[in-house]
This record gives sequence, C-alpha cells and structure tokens, in this order.
Amino acid sequence: MNKVTAPLRRGIRSGARSIAYSTTSRDIARRLVEDPAAHRLRTMIEEKGHGAKLRRLASQQLPEGTFFAKLTIHHWNKHRNSSFRFLEGDRVVYGNKIEPPARGFDLEYRNIIVTSDQPSDFRLDIDAEYSLKIGRGAFTTAQQVRYDEQYGVEQHGDLHYSLRGNLKNPRRVLVTFPGFGPSTSRISYAVSYLKGITDADLSDTLMICFQDRYMVAGTYMLADNAGEALRPRVHAEIAGLLEKHGIPERELMLFGASKGGSIATYYAEGFPGAQLLAVVPQMNLPYYLNKPFFRDNLYRLPALRADPQPVDLMRQYFSEGRRIDYFYTDRDEQSNYSLVEFVQDVPGLTKYRVDGEHADVAKKALPTILSVMKRFLRGEAEDDSTPTVSCDQLTSFPDESGAGFQVRLGNDTPLPSGPTKNALLGGDLGRTKFRQLISPHAYPFVKYTVPTERLLHGLHDPASVSSLLFTGSDGTFRHGLLPAAEPPIEVASHARPAALCAELDLTPTLEPRTYSLLAGANAPVSTFEYEVEAGNPDADAVTLVLARSAADRADLDKDAMSGGARLVVTAVPPPGARGASRLAHRIAITAGVEKIRVLVISPDVSDAEVTAVKRLYGPEVVCEDLRPTDVRSATLPREIG
Repeated sequence: MNKVTAPLRRGIRSGARSIAYSTTSRDIARRLVEDPAAHRLRTMIEEKGHGAKLRRLASQQLPEGTFFAKLTIHHWNKHRNSSFRFLEGDRVVYGNKIEPPARGFDLEYRNIIVTSDQPSDFRLDIDAEYSLKIGRGAFTTAQQVRYDEQYGVEQHGDLHYSLRGNLKNPRRVLVTFPGFGPSTSRISYAVSYLKGITDADLSDTLMICFQDRYMVAGTYMLADNAGEALRPRVHAEIAGLLEKHGIPERELMLFGASKGGSIATYYAEGFPGAQLLAVVPQMNLPYYLNKPFFRDNLYRLPALRADPQPVDLMRQYFSEGRRIDYFYTDRDEQSNYSLVEFVQDVPGLTKYRVDGEHADVAKKALPTILSVMKRFLRGEAEDDSTPTVSCDQLTSFPDESGAGFQVRLGNDTPLPSGPTKNALLGGDLGRTKFRQLISPHAYPFVKYTVPTERLLHGLHDPASVSSLLFTGSDGTFRHGLLPAAEPPIEVASHARPAALCAELDLTPTLEPRTYSLLAGANAPVSTFEYEVEAGNPDADAVTLVLARSAADRADLDKDAMSGGARLVVTAVPPPGARGASRLAHRIAITAGVEKIRVLVISPDVSDAEVTAVKRLYGPEVVCEDLRPTDVRSATLPREIG
C-alpha cells in the first residue's frame, strides 16, 4: 500500500510547495520583509514562530526544477581535514575540505544549488554519515538572523545591504563589499561594517554595506542563486542612490578587502570617477580559487570566467589614471598575480606595501586604511596637509639587492605608537605614490625596516624614498621630509617595473615575449622569455617546455610533444629562477585547461623547482625531468601524473 500511496503523497507535498512558493506568495512575503510599514505584522509572525518560513518564502525564486539544499555531515571529526565531493548523480554540486564547525553545532553547508528534490539522487564520495534537506527557499541560521538585525542588513529584491550614516542629505557615498568568512561559520554572509567608522565620521556620508548572500558562501557578487548576472542590478542600485541624492561620482568610494577588494574592483568599472580602495584583492579568480577549499565549489562557478578578471579591469583603470589606493604584500602572489608588485608611473595610484601574509595586511595597515577613508569622508586630500614631522637622521643599510632604513625622529616631533598608528616611508615611482609600512623600534623615536620590509632595486627604488608618514585610525595624517640618507643610496640600473608588468599572452607566435614573476617576499624577480606554438585545437592539455632556448627542444618528438596539447609554450628561465610551478599554473589557467605536461630541459631549473612543479595543486600535472643526469638529483622521480 505504501508503494502505491508514496508517489501520491509526494505529489500532494510538491503541489502544496508549488502554491506556497508561487510568484504571488513570494511577492507578498517580500513586501512583508522589505516594507517598513509592515513591521508590526512581521513582528507578529516572528512571535508565532513563523519567521523562518517567511524568510524562506521571501528568498530568491529559483528557476523551475532548481532547489536549495542543506548538507549536514555527522561525526565530522572522523574526517577532519579530508576533502569531499557531494554529487547529484555523477555531477559534483559541491565540495570542500572538512573543518570544525562552530562549537556545539553540526557541520552544515547551506544553499547548495541542486536540480533534484529527491535525497536518493545524492551521495558523498567519502564514507561519512550525512543528512540532507532540500527546498525552494534559502536556508539560514538563527545566528545569521541576529547578525543581520545587529548590523541593519535588509533585503531589497535580490540584493541585501545595510545603510548607515546620513540617509537624508549626504554629500558622499561609501560602498563596502565583504570578504570571506570561515566556510563552516553559522554566519555565512557578513558585511564590511567597519566599526572604526563612527556616526560622526559619516555626518555627510551615506554608507552602503553589501552582503554577498548567494549560494553557499557568496559568488564575488557576480551571480545570484540562479546563476544570473548580478552586476547590472548592483550597479543600478548604487547609481540610483547617487542620483537620488545628487552626488557626483567623484564623491563615491568603493572599498573591499580580500574577496571584497575583488568585488570593489569589478563594480568600479561602472563608476570611472570614483575612488577605489582595495586591500589584497584577488586579481585572477580561477588562479586564486584553484585550491582545496574552493576547487569543488566557487572554482566551478561559470560566472568567474564569463566576466573579465579583476587583473584586466585593474590594468584598464591604470591606463585611465583613476584614483586607486592599493594595499598588498609580496607574500601573496596568489592574489597579486604579478601586477601590483611591478606597476609604476601610473597617475592616481598609491600603492602600500605591507609585510605579512594575506590575512595580516588589513590588520597591520588598518590605521592607514581608516585614515584614507576618513580623509575621503572629510573631503581632504593627502597633499593638503602641512609637514609637521621632523626627522634628524636617515640611516641606510644597502646591499646589491636594495636597502633597509632606520629613521630617527626630531626632538620636536610627538612620538606616535601603538596599534592605532602606522609609520610609513613615502616616495614616488614615477607618477605612482609608493608607501612602505615600517616597524616600531624599542626606542619610540626610531622607526625602521625589518628584513622583509627592505626596498628592492627594480621594484621600489630605495633612492626614491623622500618622506616619513604617520597615519592613525582616527583619520590623522602627518608627514615630513627625510634628510639625505647616510650612506647615500645609489640609483642602480635594473629592469624597469613597467617592462616587468607584461601580461601572459598565449596567442600563438614565435615572436619572443617576456613574463615576470615575484615568487615571494624579497625573492629575486624571475623573468621568463617564452614562445607559443599552436597545437591540436581539440586537445584538453597544454605543454610547457623549460629550456635554455627554443633550439633546445629540437631533439624532442614534435608530434609527441604537441599532438595531445592545445598549445606548446617554450619558456627560457633565467639562471637561479624561482616560480616555474607558478608559471605552469598560470599557463594552465590562461589556456583554460585542467592538464599540463611540463618538460624540464634547462639545467638552470633547480631540483627544488622541479619538485614544486610535480607537487603543483590544481591542474593535472605530468612532469618529465629531462635535464642532464649530472644536474638532476638521483632521489627525484622522473615523472608524476
């Protein structure tokens, strides 16, 4: 009997859900959620315990046959640090690396987009107990609801944001975009609220804090839950607020850190007159996201490849001379994509070099970030301030790669220190302003560069240093000229950063081109000369030959080398080069393939570099070590697939 009635019951439930989640029902629910006049009725619904249902009804309507899923993995600790894939039939719909959830809660992944509402159609590729809920409305948590209430996040159609500051007659607009939170957080969708910005700071400014509330943990605000483009809607929302209050673009600032910096870079495209404040933005999203935590979720999102990459937009903005404040670290090549480290002589650009890992930059440089923001909020420019800092002595510590510095303040200069203050060396790289965050000394009247804050020839010319700057979280900005360095710094003849900033171009041609990489903090720049030859256009792989010259590959079987390759790239690394694995990864990403064959011929490629190529995460790598036997280490395997 159950076999007979089960399909009937499913049909009745499906029909009831269709009525509940119809366009009419959703429109009513959205009016209840969005209309301030419906506050009393909304409160009554919450008090009766139906708030969660209302929010699900008000969430985005997915296309017919598409659903939200919530995956709960039980006994997660047995599988800690394991990667998993969640499949609908044979199709991967989500994957991640298992991390601990918030204490006292299950390990959940909410709002996976699927095309079946039958749990039997799904499976995990690891032997773990799990449960699955599927529905037509988005899933949330009590913690997310409280967070949204605390920060005033409201729904506006398919957009979610909070408004702060002057809502009546603002003269400026500050728009913020959020970064990533922990993948297992109970609060999947944050806002960049910036508690360091006070109501007093916003007396003349409307602040819009967007939430990237799409899919499991956001989509860089490129696509909504249905996979449809978001950029036109977000642009229209910002433009509408500017028009409503009669605010010109020059009084608009777009801010974001990490993921938020990439989002801000995207949305700056439609506002050429705005000021862009980007902190460690990811410049090439497929390259950055090709790692265990993202490879089976965001990395698979088509929108990340359909839109231009942030690096392409940033190059465009540089050519247009836009107002840009860019914070970065040399240790974050996955985000930088070898752009900001090399760029110089760009009008309107100020770049801030900070020592530390990706996550350290916003914390260490927060006083400077807030100072840039608050000067914008007050309508002040850096050049408007009068020098108030005196420096008695500038000692340099030069070597063949660059120089470090120690600055001794004058007796009449107040001694700024503490977590709410930053000290920076200032200089000019052509028309680009350069700022290097430096460290406090045990003596408060001394500031200096630690080894990883040294300035390097060809990247940030030590001879260009001319001023000392102090910034504060309260928006203060003080500066003064530096005396001549002792011993003097000589201007060295090195490759110009403008030449190092060339794009990786895989258009087939035997005309030699160059591509430069900075493999790490204080690492030497590695410039590869390369040629690109067309292969089999139907192939799903590329071949990279690391040789001393194009002639070195003459003895290789051309058909074997190119028959299974879409492209053959012959790259000549300089002696002692670092970054061969990064070059291979970027070639695979640029070519749009998941397989790469690397043939190492050049003896200038070290054992460590060959090992790094073989261990490269992301694309499937076949590496053949064809260097002379007296160069190769006998302990290295010849090939890893």
